[in-house]
Amino acid sequence: AIGIPALRTICVSFVFAGFCVVSSSTFQALGNGVLSMIVSIIRQLVVLLPAAFLLSLSGRVELVWFAFPIAEIASLTVSVVMMFILYRKKIKPLYENAEKTT
Repeated sequence: AIGIPALRTICVSFVFAGFCVVSSSTFQALGNGVLSMIVSIIRQLVVLLPAAFLLSLSGRVELVWFAFPIAEIASLTVSVVMMFILYRKKIKPLYENAEKTT
């Protein structure tokens, strides 16, 4: 009785988790493993635990499951911002240098 609504709610976060996994791998591949760690810490410790705690204060267990999509959306936001910064600093210059040599 508890598992089905929990899985349905948690599965919403899988949509956002895909981009976060790819961006974390990109951060690591470009030598910025610290950014990957920051995204993971924000998702697990900074957002998920406090959100689950605050939602548990309502006394309704089905609300606690919404902490997972909330944490993934926060992680997605941080990943997009960091990816944009990393793109401008590391990836875009690679394309510009390639265009100059051709």
